[in-house]
Amino acid sequence: ESPRSYEARVLFEEGSLQEALEKFPKALFYERLIIKRLLEGWAPLKILRRLPSNLRLLYVSGYQSYLFNLALSRRLVETDLNPTRILEGDIVRGVRDEGMVREGSSILYMVTPGVGRLFEKLKGDSGRIIKHVMVEEDVKPEDFKIDKLNVVCKASPREVFMKFRYLDLTVQQSSKPFLSFMLPQGGYATILLREILKQDPLKANFR
Repeated sequence: ESPRSYEARVLFEEGSLQEALEKFPKALFYERLIIKRLLEGWAPLKILRRLPSNLRLLYVSGYQSYLFNLALSRRLVETDLNPTRILEGDIVRGVRDEGMVREGSSILYMVTPGVGRLFEKLKGDSGRIIKHVMVEEDVKPEDFKIDKLNVVCKASPREVFMKFRYLDLTVQQSSKPFLSFMLPQGGYATILLREILKQDPLKANFR
């Protein structure tokens, strides 16, 4: 994210809408559109309903991912930082063996919060962890079906480990190091960067 865009987002969060609008690059069409409508006095729900369906879904699925990450953090605490330990209620593709999971021969899944039969069938410690996080966040499965926005996020299996590909580091004397990689759908670059840098990517100026 460019320094100009970052400054615009800070201004928006502070409630300085007009200043944020002036800072946001024209390429960020929807950010600018939302601010314009807010300045015109539109209700937030009305603005959200006018956004494309895939963008509306992005808001909800982003929160779904946040809850899933909270569940993973709690899982690590309960398993003494052993991410390959298989819990009752986990979904495993391949041989149900911790060693196979560690080697990558078997894939370990947890179920994301959401609506549908998959969430209703949650059981064991894996299900308990997910449900505990939802109670702490005061969220119910039906909250992922928002009729006013015509958005539904179903519970689905999600890999416990994020697999990246094509990791490449280029270092030139005349410029800063350049790191490139490809992430799976739903993967976040900041998570990988945190493991490489061993510090908070935002504090390291990765935006």
